[in-house]
Amino acid sequence: DPEIEKLDDMRLTAVRNAKILGSAEPGEIMRIEASISGRMGPLIQAEGGISVGEKVILETVITRAFARESRD
Repeated sequence: DPEIEKLDDMRLTAVRNAKILGSAEPGEIMRIEASISGRMGPLIQAEGGISVGEKVILETVITRAFARESRD
């Protein structure tokens, strides 16, 4: 959404509901997909997964937060 301010320097804050449903063999191509499911100020929640071919091998919900400057 171009109306929402871009957030640079994001950090992974939380991983929830991670389900490992399979694995990939050496040489297989993994496809990583994610979509924003919510945003509140500097927090972004996304749902995503990893698949090999048509087989989903991981599903998860992640939260990312803007990394504020340190107070030295």
